[in-house]
Amino acid sequence: MHWLATLPLIVGANSIASSMCSANCSNTPKIVAPASILVSGLLVSIEAVGGKEVRYTTDGSDPTYDSALYKGQIWVTASMTLKAASFDRNNRVGEVAAQTFTKVVPTRGSHMSMLSSGLDCEEFHGLWRTVPNFDSMQPDISFVTSAFGPPQKNGVVEKQVGQLYEGFVNVKTEDVYLFSLTSRDGAKLWIDGRLTIDDDGLHRRKTKKGAEALGVGAHRIKLAWFHADGPAALSLEWAPVDGKMAPFGIRDISHMRRMPKGAP
Repeated sequence: MHWLATLPLIVGANSIASSMCSANCSNTPKIVAPASILVSGLLVSIEAVGGKEVRYTTDGSDPTYDSALYKGQIWVTASMTLKAASFDRNNRVGEVAAQTFTKVVPTRGSHMSMLSSGLDCEEFHGLWRTVPNFDSMQPDISFVTSAFGPPQKNGVVEKQVGQLYEGFVNVKTEDVYLFSLTSRDGAKLWIDGRLTIDDDGLHRRKTKKGAEALGVGAHRIKLAWFHADGPAALSLEWAPVDGKMAPFGIRDISHMRRMPKGAP
């Protein structure tokens, strides 16, 4: 199950800050969650504004003063629409914050024996404004690597360069997993053939995030990146939905082992 999102998820009035919003918007609470999909459960917080009481509902109805009083994190275990509002002296102040959470079935992982540590990486040279179709190009060099990062030549980061990483990410526990991609310039990340993060084009260093529900086993990963000029950046981190972002470990990624020529 795939989800494109900027994480952590912070939702206020109608999820969008608008110049047409009334002064009451300053009293609108914020719903904060690492993702809006879940496999088994998801911790969700509501940030109060100005010390006001926050009341919430989980059935999609607008909160009233008789609705549940928010006292701490909410453990979401099923699909629902969470709504929250601020109250002052029994009266609602501000807009209603809302966010829908969806329980999903994780994508099943594969179980393969012909895998070795690290990812296949192909390197290309050229001048691009968007991520090209590296699959249709002949790489200048190919190698196996255990880390994502801009290539260097004699200690200097190369320019007008692109890289294509392919292999598998090894999932040990069924869950929603968060991915954090930092790049300059454009980069795209696919998990199991789905575009999980799209940060294409010429741009300064920035980070985009996405989430995928993954089952136990190996899941295909593909990352395409290019750099034109100036300072370069490329890194990818991940974590289970309730964990801390970290780089991929050597046991987290793998590639299909190539049989030597003449092997039966």
